[in-house]
Amino acid sequence: MLGSVLSALFVASALLSLVWTPWPATEIDIPNKLRPPNVSHWLGTDSLGRDIASQLLVGAQNSIVVGVIAV
Repeated sequence: MLGSVLSALFVASALLSLVWTPWPATEIDIPNKLRPPNVSHWLGTDSLGRDIASQLLVGAQNSIVVGVIAV
C-alpha cells in the first residue's frame, strides 16, 4: 500500500511538471547561486542558481521513462 502511494505521488509530480514548475528548470541565475531554501526557492538553488525543486520535478519525467523502458 505504501509503495502504491509513493509511486502515485511520483507520477503525479512528473505530470505536474509538464504544466507547471516554480522556475524554469534550466534557467541559470548566477546572482542567486547556492541560496538556502526560502519562499521563492523551496529547496534552494544549486551552484549555477537553478531551482532545485524544479529540477526534481522535471527529473521525475526522466526517471519514469527509464523505469518503463527497463521493465
